[in-house]
Amino acid sequence: MTAATSRKPSLAWFALTQLHASYYLVDDLALVYGGQFGYVEAPRTAGGVYGGPELGIRLHFAQGKRSSLYVEALAGAVYQQHSITPASLRFNFDLQGGGGATYRISHNTLLGGGVRAHHLSNARVRGRNHNMGYDGTMLYLELMRAF
Repeated sequence: MTAATSRKPSLAWFALTQLHASYYLVDDLALVYGGQFGYVEAPRTAGGVYGGPELGIRLHFAQGKRSSLYVEALAGAVYQQHSITPASLRFNFDLQGGGGATYRISHNTLLGGGVRAHHLSNARVRGRNHNMGYDGTMLYLELMRAF
């Protein structure tokens, strides 16, 4: 479970929760799948809820006895209650990439956190004038449990 925030002051502020399951394909390389939901506040339109599915990968490239460093990339699709700008759409593709660290707090529980680049775009499905192109920095904390 991840709690995160992403903000671009001129366009929007996101508060989100991500629920993911990971499957390790090989040591240190995981397939991540799940979804996100949250709230978006935009100065040009009404705020509202949003959410959608996600799929990604995570690679732990440095590991200690109780900690690790990783890079990850996630892609998803989100639907928003209200568009971020009057000209944009309520549907967007969501791309997140970055890195972080984990720390083992018990035998099967890890605490993690990191930074991601956060991009939203509707891929110009209705033309350039309906694509608001959000780019922000996401900070997050997560609690991971192995089972």
